[in-house]
Amino acid sequence: MPQSADKNFTRLGVEPSAVTPHAPRLENDRADIIAIGCGPANLALAAAVQDGLEQQPIRMMITDRAAAVHWQPDMLIPWARSQTSFVKDLVTFRDPRSHFSFLNFLKMTGRLVEFANLGTLYPYRLELSNYLAWVAENLSAIDIRMNWDCVSLEPIAVGDRVREFRAVYRDGRTVQAPDIVVGIGRTPNIPDAFSTLPPDRCVHSSGFLSAARSWRDQKDARVAVIGAGQSAAEIFLSIPEEITGSSVTVIMRGLGFRNSETSKFLDEFYYPDFVDVHFGLSAGGRKIIADEVRHTNYAGVTPVMLEALYMKLYLERLQKTNKHEMLIGSEVIETSLVDGSVRLRVRNRMTNEVSDRECDSRRISNRLSSQPAGNPWGHFRRLGSLCRRAF
Repeated sequence: MPQSADKNFTRLGVEPSAVTPHAPRLENDRADIIAIGCGPANLALAAAVQDGLEQQPIRMMITDRAAAVHWQPDMLIPWARSQTSFVKDLVTFRDPRSHFSFLNFLKMTGRLVEFANLGTLYPYRLELSNYLAWVAENLSAIDIRMNWDCVSLEPIAVGDRVREFRAVYRDGRTVQAPDIVVGIGRTPNIPDAFSTLPPDRCVHSSGFLSAARSWRDQKDARVAVIGAGQSAAEIFLSIPEEITGSSVTVIMRGLGFRNSETSKFLDEFYYPDFVDVHFGLSAGGRKIIADEVRHTNYAGVTPVMLEALYMKLYLERLQKTNKHEMLIGSEVIETSLVDGSVRLRVRNRMTNEVSDRECDSRRISNRLSSQPAGNPWGHFRRLGSLCRRAF
C-alpha cells in the first residue's frame, strides 16, 4: 500500500486526501495526449490508457491548475452521499478487472469490509474524492502535473493541415501533442440580480465550505440559500452545523424541494453507448434530451436527503427552535448592501407581491453555467474555424 494511502485511510475515519501525484516526466515536453484538468473524466481516460499500455504504448500527460487532486472540495460536507452508484466508477463499465476500480481502492486502503457492512451502493462523497486522489497517485505511467494553468491552445500546421496542438501554460511552459482533451468542469453562475454584491457576501455553492469557515466568527449569522436542487438542500441542512448559532432561509422558485427522478427508463440515457446517440443529434435534439433528464440530476433531491431534511424541519417546529426557513414560490429580483447587511428584494411568483428580506452576511447560489470552467473557448481562439462548437 502506498504510504500516503496508509496515512489517509484508517479505521478511525476517512479524511480528505490531498494527493499530489508523482509520475515519470515526459521527455522534450511532447506527448501523444494532453488532458487539461485532473477530474473524473480525464482520470478515467488515463486509467484506460494505462490499462492498455501493453497493447498500445501511449504517452499521456494530465495538467491541472490546482495544487492537488480533489473532487469538489468545498462540497465535501461530512455526511453528504454520492447520487450515483459506486459501480459507475472510473473503470468498471469498461473493465471490471481494472486495478483502478472503486472496490479495489477500498481493498488497497483497508476499507472494503467496513464499506460492505454499510450495505449501500452510494458512498460518502468524501470517500469518492479520496478514490480519485488514489487513482491519480497510482497512475504510475501517466505524467500528471499539478499547478500547471493552461492559458491557450494553439494549432501547429504542416502545409494546409493541422498536425498537432501546443498547450501554453501561464508560466510560459509549452507541451505539444496531436490530441488534446479538455475536462475542466463548468463555470459557477451568479445571476445578474446578485452582481452588485462583493465576493465575500455572495458565494457559489462550489465554494461553500471555505466560505462557511470564514463566517464562523459571525454571531447569529443569517444566511440565504438560493435554489432547490441537491446542493441547495445539502447546504440548507448543514449551515447551522457549520456556523454555530446561525439561521438559514432557502428561497426557491418552486413550491418545495422535489424528488429527483429515478426511473430506470430515464437512467438509460446515462448508458455509455448513449454518448454516440447524443453526439449524432442536432442542437434541438440535444436540448430535448437535456430537458428530459434535468430532474434526474441537476434539479432534484435524492429521497434519502428529502427524508432527512423534512424530519429536521419537523423536529425544529416541534421544539420551536426554527433554524431553517423555507420561502417557496419566490425569486430574488434585486440585492443591495444596507448598513452592513445584505438586503434581498423578493417577488412572490404567485401573488406578484414584493418584499424585502435581510441577511447578516451571505447568499449562496447553486447554479452552474452550461459554459465550461475557465472559458476554454478563449483557449481555442487561435484555432479559429478549425473547431466546431457542438453544444
